[in-house]
Amino acid sequence: DNASWWPFNLHRFLGNVTFGGFVVALFAAFMFLTSKKDEDRAFYDWMGYIGNLIGVGALITMPLAGYILSKELFIYDAQLATFMMADKLSGYFVMQGLLVVLLFLGANFYMWLSMQRIEGAARFAPHMKAIFAVLLAGGVVWVVPQNFFPDLLAKPPAGVSEQALILPERFAFLGLMVAKALAVTAIIIMTFVTYLLYRRARATGRILWGGIDPMSQYVLIFIPAVAVYLMGLMGAIRSLTRMDYHIYGAVKDVTPYWYTATLGHSSIMVAIATVVFFLLVAFVFWVGFVIGKTDE
Repeated sequence: DNASWWPFNLHRFLGNVTFGGFVVALFAAFMFLTSKKDEDRAFYDWMGYIGNLIGVGALITMPLAGYILSKELFIYDAQLATFMMADKLSGYFVMQGLLVVLLFLGANFYMWLSMQRIEGAARFAPHMKAIFAVLLAGGVVWVVPQNFFPDLLAKPPAGVSEQALILPERFAFLGLMVAKALAVTAIIIMTFVTYLLYRRARATGRILWGGIDPMSQYVLIFIPAVAVYLMGLMGAIRSLTRMDYHIYGAVKDVTPYWYTATLGHSSIMVAIATVVFFLLVAFVFWVGFVIGKTDE
């Protein structure tokens, strides 16, 4: 047991629920797109909706779990948290913010496309622009860094002033955690509003499962792809936070091979892992279809 044990357990549990829901939606989307019978498409449309609902329900709680984990690390050793949030790993969190925003945008877009399967739901369409405007504004605030230095000790390159790499004073608030917390809160609230509007539409109109735009299924494929990539990137952050320790504060890495990987290097490696994962998933789907045809 250590300072990060239970916060990590909470974060991983919610992450696994999110991942599981999105993978169910991924399978349903694939089956929807390949099904030829209306009753099959109706079932996989319902399955994709439920999987996405589970994934988004857990995703909404992830920022809170991340805050709890970060707070525990700050209490345990401020050097760890500073290294993550303000030093060499700060760029990773900008990337993380971008990916999470893409997840929320995808989830909300899917829900708005889902309105098509409900009779009389077209009257809620005008709300879409306002909700997505808030989502985009919150996303911009979330990914705005406080400065553009790679770490705390970096100096401006030749010919570039320090002020050119720091947010102007009138925009400095956007780089603070207070602004980002407000942005995350706004994104979560707008996601709740989207689901409330869907619920309102469902209460007043009949649901026609299978009558959704096929584009929605590609959104359900996009969301788990981003989720898997995000999980890989967060795994890199977790490993690199230990800095030059195998076990932080106990077993030091004295080999010449220890270094903090750049965001570019980690992004490429995580992308390769994501592609390999989806190739394995495709192989599993293929084996399942082959066995299914053999049994028939």
